[in-house]
Amino acid sequence: QRRVEVENVFAVLEGRQEPDRWIMIGNHRDTWVNGAIDATTGFAVLHEIAQGLAPYVKAGWRPRRTIVFASWAAEEQGLIGSTEFVEDYLNLISSNLVAYINVDVA
Repeated sequence: QRRVEVENVFAVLEGRQEPDRWIMIGNHRDTWVNGAIDATTGFAVLHEIAQGLAPYVKAGWRPRRTIVFASWAAEEQGLIGSTEFVEDYLNLISSNLVAYINVDVA
């Protein structure tokens, strides 16, 4: 059996008033069969949200709470990327995460 290393990718937009309170927006980026629907549409939405906020950030705006953009690896193989993240950071997630928005098949 061949082992393959996978990596999750994150971008963080730090909040101004409540930086320790997170809104996480996520999607996996791997696909097996219906790549145009799952996961490409979700990744496109995730990317467009980030791009849509960019001009405001460049002008000095910051959200009230921290926004974490998450791109999960190895979802099709058993939710590996997101599961490992939760297992590794459960205490931090429990104390900081306010909401998770899944844009998979958005």
